[in-house]
Amino acid sequence: MACATVKNSSRPCWWPACLRLCARCLSSLCIAADGAPADAELGASEAGLVAYADAHSAELLALQLDFEATQARAEAAGRWADPEIEIELRDIPRDRLSLLPQDSGSTRYLFKQTLPFAGKRSLERRIAATEVDRAASLRDSSDRGLHQRVRENYARYWHACRALERLEELETQLAALEALAHSRYRSGLASQQEALKASIERTQLLRLRLQLETQRNQAIAQLNTVLGREPDSALAAPQAAPREAAFSDLGALQRKLRETHPALHAEESAIANAELSSQRVRRNRFPDFVLGVAPIQSGNALEAWDVMLGFTVPLQRGRRHAEQRAAELAARAAVARRDAAAAQLGGMLAVSWTQRLSALRQLALLRDSLMPAADTNYQSALASYRLGRGDLAAVLDALRQANEIQQDLLSAQLELQLRTLEIETLTGEAS
Repeated sequence: MACATVKNSSRPCWWPACLRLCARCLSSLCIAADGAPADAELGASEAGLVAYADAHSAELLALQLDFEATQARAEAAGRWADPEIEIELRDIPRDRLSLLPQDSGSTRYLFKQTLPFAGKRSLERRIAATEVDRAASLRDSSDRGLHQRVRENYARYWHACRALERLEELETQLAALEALAHSRYRSGLASQQEALKASIERTQLLRLRLQLETQRNQAIAQLNTVLGREPDSALAAPQAAPREAAFSDLGALQRKLRETHPALHAEESAIANAELSSQRVRRNRFPDFVLGVAPIQSGNALEAWDVMLGFTVPLQRGRRHAEQRAAELAARAAVARRDAAAAQLGGMLAVSWTQRLSALRQLALLRDSLMPAADTNYQSALASYRLGRGDLAAVLDALRQANEIQQDLLSAQLELQLRTLEIETLTGEAS
């Protein structure tokens, strides 16, 4: 009775839709809860960002699909061509037009199969294999480039956050100086101008904070872009420092670059492909064969058999010569591209190596000489001011100098990290 009432009612039945909506909401909440910890930790370490990029990069996905498509095409290379079937109706009576085999004088069924000249199918398979190797090398090269972009932007992100932490320490020092200046002013030991100088110096730090926050936000936006996320997506504060690396001499790195760089492997595959294509053109001078078998039907019985052997006649010598010349030129062009790529990558490695050595020397100078001297100068000026034997301007100048050297130290560390990443990417040292 209740069911009949519902069926006959003109009002919409809304509760099933409500149940479905509630189920979707609960499912979304569960998915969000499952994914929250991973998203909350994204950005805390370099390894986590690299793993996320590997899993979500549309660029890598496209190249992987291209590689799989090339593999699929390679499976079809060198296979037999489809056979052909011809049906020939002979001696059809004029007074009784019919396409039925038993109504004609005889019917010939021809089965043909093309047989390429020996070695042609093998060449097709080898050419397809070089295309697979090249697709794999291009994928690996893109993977290296993606990892480099992720790690470079993480390094910028990490150093911007460290610079902001150093700025907070400087603000604490300036706040203590400002309190000391106000205390001395209230005691009549300093002028009001000194107290104002400390306040003005703290205000000047806001400009530096804006610059560093801009650098941090730019690094976040660039990281999100590389990761395929919205530019303003939140990232966790970086916790793990960028990975450091030690290298041998430049000559060993140059050899490793030539042996392992995927871009050079791709060019080597292109050279092999061009050389095999040239061999295929030469092989095409030889004829292909066609083997055929034809049973002949007369009435409802097979009365005879025909056997056919045919072959192509490669008479177009001008076309063959043009194809041969094109294949040889393509092979020479591939060699030239390989040599040009090797020279360019080797030059990039040499430049990065030189810049890294310069960054190492600058970092050692800042850390071992200038920074200790600046700290000593600041502590001396601060002690003199507390004892009433110096003015606040000298303390502020010493603190400003120490901060500039500290910022230069962070910049040198970032420069060293970026050049290290370039070398790792070129030589395949990055893990």
